[in-house]
Amino acid sequence: PKEVRKANQIESAPNLSFEAKLIRVADKICNIQDVCGLDAPDWDYERKYEYLEWAKAVVDQITGTHEGLENMFYDEHRWGRLKI
Repeated sequence: PKEVRKANQIESAPNLSFEAKLIRVADKICNIQDVCGLDAPDWDYERKYEYLEWAKAVVDQITGTHEGLENMFYDEHRWGRLKI
């Protein structure tokens, strides 16, 4: 189920390789841009908000991996919350 997969991603994030952590953060940046951008999917506010908070929960587990990417993620997260 979706909720189990999402929980697993949060729990397993700290155990990923360095390279996988970089990809995970970069992927979440792109996903937030897609979810909150001009061509955003037809999601309601609650679904977008839940995605933003879930993505943050994932990235929070792997801070210290790459300061620049993490800063980009948290900036995009803040902007995403303003856009929705």
